[in-house]
Amino acid sequence: MEIKNSIYGDTVIEEPVLVRLINCRPVQRLKGIGQSGAAKFVFKGRVVSRYDHSIGVMLLLRRLGASTEEQIAGLLHDIPHTAFSHVIDYVFPNTNQDFHEQYHEKILLNSEIPKILEEYGFDVDRILDDKNFQLLERDLPELCADRIDYTFQDMTALDICSEKVRHFLSHLINHENHIVFDSEKVAVDFALQFIKLDSEIWAHPRGVASYIILADALKIALKEKIITKDDLFLDDEGVLKILKDSNNPQILEKLDKLTTELEIELHSEDYHVHNKPKLRYVDPHFMTSQDLKKVSDVSSEFNKALDVHRAEIEKGFYIKIK
Repeated sequence: MEIKNSIYGDTVIEEPVLVRLINCRPVQRLKGIGQSGAAKFVFKGRVVSRYDHSIGVMLLLRRLGASTEEQIAGLLHDIPHTAFSHVIDYVFPNTNQDFHEQYHEKILLNSEIPKILEEYGFDVDRILDDKNFQLLERDLPELCADRIDYTFQDMTALDICSEKVRHFLSHLINHENHIVFDSEKVAVDFALQFIKLDSEIWAHPRGVASYIILADALKIALKEKIITKDDLFLDDEGVLKILKDSNNPQILEKLDKLTTELEIELHSEDYHVHNKPKLRYVDPHFMTSQDLKKVSDVSSEFNKALDVHRAEIEKGFYIKIK
């Protein structure tokens, strides 16, 4: 199987287990789930699917010399995502764990995936536990393949210089099972780019507003029994069709707002919702001639940018949807 990828180049996948998994229904379903949730309706740019991201994570891990087992874990890590991705976390707020993560084992274990893994001698329970895979997942603000790929995917989708993405990629190395940069300058540039993306895209109040609007529509649909929790595991278009076909005026009013023309105001005394988005930043390690250092150890520019961004997120956004 040959995969042509604009970020990682052309790659031939020869491992039968990976080919089988890529073609299985749960992985193919991810083609219909947008990575950016409701924000895809209000921001211009190419829509990145969870499939794009899952393939990207697998290819990045492969490039970094990860085992086939870890590549499998990377390919499968987003299987339990509901339609519209993290919008569901606004429907069912849970401070301890993302909704889709609660369903990881249930969704994956009830599919054909365990049979495929067992056929090729892989331990399902081990692959389900991302603590076993330090290249794939690490806690913020560490670098990991999941975090790096969604950054690359969004930079590419938003036309933020493909050359810059390739430049970052060319300076990533696997140092003792830890993803680091081989250059201080590149590490600093990536960390600053990550903060910029969080400020302007991932935690932008228009994006937050889009999540709230769609979550409100889904809450109405669930309350009125227009959809069930099981329906949430369809793809984006499947759920959207149910919502539109309901002809529920409250739901349709919400959906009509989800366009690139969405207008909001930020005002602490006249607002519909006060929201504190998740703070996202990375503090990458990079190699020196002697040892590893972190960007925060050497860059005052990064530390100042992070302080400003953290203060903004801590204050939250008082959003009025017009």
